[in-house]
Amino acid sequence: MKVRSQRFETVIGAFMLFLVLVSIAFFLIRSRGIDKKYVTFYAEFDAVDGLRLGAPVKINGVTVGSVLKLSLDPENVSVKVKFNILKKIELPEDTSAFITGESLFGEKILKLDLGASEIKMRPEEIIYQTQAPLMIEDLLYKLLVPDEKKSKKEEKESKESEHKNSNQKENGNSIQKEEIESSN
Repeated sequence: MKVRSQRFETVIGAFMLFLVLVSIAFFLIRSRGIDKKYVTFYAEFDAVDGLRLGAPVKINGVTVGSVLKLSLDPENVSVKVKFNILKKIELPEDTSAFITGESLFGEKILKLDLGASEIKMRPEEIIYQTQAPLMIEDLLYKLLVPDEKKSKKEEKESKESEHKNSNQKENGNSIQKEEIESSN
């Protein structure tokens, strides 16, 4: 019975050692990126209002990656967005990035518009052709609060137009008076 017990313990010990070695190998392979499905890129924006970590990255409406990190670049006061996409997707060097909403009030996503360049970007490169999100609050503010410069310009143009119209009427009336006087 002792021999059987020792043999059982040896088999269990060997099995546990095997599991530990397989686990270590698995984590080493993953950490070195041997089986990596994704590559990392960056995009630089003036603002990233509403974009969150984990937000989807989409090309033509298809999710191809996610946002990994948002960081403020103190040198030029821009926001650097770190994101990953599927390794099999190659980005042309003239690719542009936009932050947009999936719906009017939906979460923000990072949308990539692939360019037409034959030259492809390498992983870790930065996309500089970007557009920050349009904020509904800003649009409503522009619609509801008149722009003083615009209002003054419109007011000036309106007065000039009225002045021209009144001059034309006066000129038209004087021409009519001249015609009436000459016919008499």
